[in-house]
Amino acid sequence: MFDKYFSETFKRGLKRKICRTKDKALRFFSRSFMKTRIKTGELKRQIVQIPRSIANGRTWLKAVITDHYNGFKANAGEVIHAGKAEVRQAMSTTKGKGKVIGVAAPAAGILLVCIFFVATAPYGITADGEKVEQPWVVKAGKEEVVVVEDKQDGQKVIEKVKEHYCSREAEVKEVVIEPGVDVDTKELERFEDPVKVSDVDKAVETIVKANEGEDPVMVVSTVEEVVNEKEISYDTEVKKSSKYEEGTVKVAEEGEKGVKEVTSIVKKENGEVIDSKVIGEKVTKKPEAKVVIKGTKISKTGAKVASYALQFVGNPYVWGGTSLTNGADCSGFTLSVYSHFGISLPHSAAAQRSYGKAVSYGDARPGDLFFYPHHVAIYIGGGQIVHASTSSTGIIVGNAGYRPISCIRRLL
Repeated sequence: MFDKYFSETFKRGLKRKICRTKDKALRFFSRSFMKTRIKTGELKRQIVQIPRSIANGRTWLKAVITDHYNGFKANAGEVIHAGKAEVRQAMSTTKGKGKVIGVAAPAAGILLVCIFFVATAPYGITADGEKVEQPWVVKAGKEEVVVVEDKQDGQKVIEKVKEHYCSREAEVKEVVIEPGVDVDTKELERFEDPVKVSDVDKAVETIVKANEGEDPVMVVSTVEEVVNEKEISYDTEVKKSSKYEEGTVKVAEEGEKGVKEVTSIVKKENGEVIDSKVIGEKVTKKPEAKVVIKGTKISKTGAKVASYALQFVGNPYVWGGTSLTNGADCSGFTLSVYSHFGISLPHSAAAQRSYGKAVSYGDARPGDLFFYPHHVAIYIGGGQIVHASTSSTGIIVGNAGYRPISCIRRLL
């Protein structure tokens, strides 16, 4: 019944070589299975471990051969069951015991081959030290990228890599990976070190890091519809008021920025934006203008008059003129300066002497009018005056005592 499993040459060798001693049997098996590279001592230990009873031996051989030797396609139960009756009959006589060796020895040889293939079978190993008999690999094109425990983990890795490069707040329109990715069984080589098997998160981390270089293992292209909020600047509205003096600025109402939603189509490669196009805008909150009030009321103080008059130093002197920029004579200059503060004066130095009240030189303040023979000026303090002097000098600042002072008048 073992004819289909063992050649005639092998069986004849058993009858000649085994005889009745275990040592000769061991040497024969060692030579017969030399290709398995199992030493005689190892072979001996395996045979000694074979259960002595027929029932236990049948169960043990069937479990080992069926569960651990993928290369042995036949059902071990078929072999052992077919020889069960013959083995029992042979064990009942002394002569038959020799025949039992003819049955047990080939079975032991098969067991040793199984042990060899199991012991040297390649495998993967996880970071926790767990053995993975058949790992899977995630490929980008033909290139192997990461090794995982099973096909399901490989598919999870691909999905998580896609998620990594997509914005959470965006609507993903398209995701394309180039070169194409796939999950396949990992081809293992016998006698090589176990391959390292990554969990899903570690595998994703490895791929993302590999994509950061100049030569990424894959390019994940995404097209997303992104909605962002952007601020809308507010305008400033200026209102004039005579309630406040000129130069006064007050904020009546604080401005408030508006908000708008901007919808864009964004294209990325490995998370980097390569193109963005706005396809729509929607105002969700209108901006509110800032209201500023500027005072127009003119402050009627002598210092203000003096300060205003000094702005026109350097402009020309023109006989009979009243323009502070294009030219004025002495009384025309004082007339136009005080006109700015709402006080009207005649266009005559002699006539202006009758306006205001007289003050002494010791009590003079900026803005007072200093009169000289046929001339008038504005006092600016510190013994200085500003006046439209002559056609050759124009409007200048000078010493208040450059000529005898006829009188001083204060209008404010």
